[in-house]
Amino acid sequence: RTVAAERGSPPSLEYLREMTDEEVKKELGRFKGIGPKTISCVLLFALSRDEFPVDTHVLRITKMLKWVPGTSTREGAYECLNAMVPNDVKMDLHCLLVKHGKHCYRCAANGKPQFPPKDRSKFVCPLQLPLIAVPDVVKSEFASSIPNDVKSEFLTWTTVK
Repeated sequence: RTVAAERGSPPSLEYLREMTDEEVKKELGRFKGIGPKTISCVLLFALSRDEFPVDTHVLRITKMLKWVPGTSTREGAYECLNAMVPNDVKMDLHCLLVKHGKHCYRCAANGKPQFPPKDRSKFVCPLQLPLIAVPDVVKSEFASSIPNDVKSEFLTWTTVK
């Protein structure tokens, strides 16, 4: 099935604007090759919804920062980060983490950034500085938006490490 065959030509996804987030996820998820990250990106960038997509850069950096456990899958990190990250910073934080992951030697996969500085200089990674710990976020004003099972998992994980 295609959008054009179902909804007429020219193909358009404008009908998604009238759907809830869950309906959009279900609708797009039925198409081959459209996975959770792509759906999350459509929600955030095309539909201006409160979503926090988790790609390889976001996953790697949030594990390094211990915002999610080192064993987290992309799906697990997605659930946790969407609950933890305040809606008003989701787009900016996502974009910053992706850009940083593509440029920083320390945070890039295998220390090889996709887009190193043209002069090959290595800047000091700002993420080496101490940042807020997960338990502090879990106990913060945003705690009410974090599901209890997620809070419990992260409080347990951070005290065991």
